[in-house]
Amino acid sequence: MDISFLWLRIHWLLGLPLIIYAVGIGLICTIIFRFIQFRAFFQAWRVIIAPQKKEEKQGDMTPFQAFLNTLSTNLGNGSVVGAATAIVSGGPGAGIWVLLVGLFMMAIRFAEVYASTWYGMRAPKNTTLGGPMLYLKEVWGGAVLSGLYGVGCLIFGLLVGNAMQMHSIRMSIETTWGFDTYAIAVCITAFIAYVLFGGAQRIIAVSDKIVPVKVIVFFGASFLLIAYHSG
Repeated sequence: MDISFLWLRIHWLLGLPLIIYAVGIGLICTIIFRFIQFRAFFQAWRVIIAPQKKEEKQGDMTPFQAFLNTLSTNLGNGSVVGAATAIVSGGPGAGIWVLLVGLFMMAIRFAEVYASTWYGMRAPKNTTLGGPMLYLKEVWGGAVLSGLYGVGCLIFGLLVGNAMQMHSIRMSIETTWGFDTYAIAVCITAFIAYVLFGGAQRIIAVSDKIVPVKVIVFFGASFLLIAYHSG
């Protein structure tokens, strides 16, 4: 098979058809949930900032901790490079379209979280399991879909997500301070192992400390770059 032909088909699928599909699903979710991303926007912030007092059990996560955990998994290379690539390719107007499409993607994210909590299950140590691997089992052919999703996440995490993030960290540290690549890899691996083996509570505790700094640096650097290049 001609590789160039295959690449052209993939490039076409990832263009307008993907946009129509994603926005269409977003519109459907928006209608089904009665415009939840607009209707409950301020209520969501009130729950995050000033949640109602209730008895917490071991393993529970506060709304603010859940918010920080979500930010920690969404702010990264894609947040910077993705938006920058869109603006460079399509001009400043692309930023407006990213914002408009993002409004409908919020309904898809709400549907995902809703399904994860609805079909969640209790695990040892009073923790909760959830996510597509569980709620996909509830549809026709769910066992296969759940397995395919898990394999896809594994491949993406190893080859795309984590690999790109670690490469960026390694390049930054090596370029700035001249540390050896293997030393950087050992330190990062040890830190990740320490966090992961501590379970959900340690992940939350680390996120509580790292994510606020990450958010401030991310938005601060973004505004500085915009201000610098606007002149």
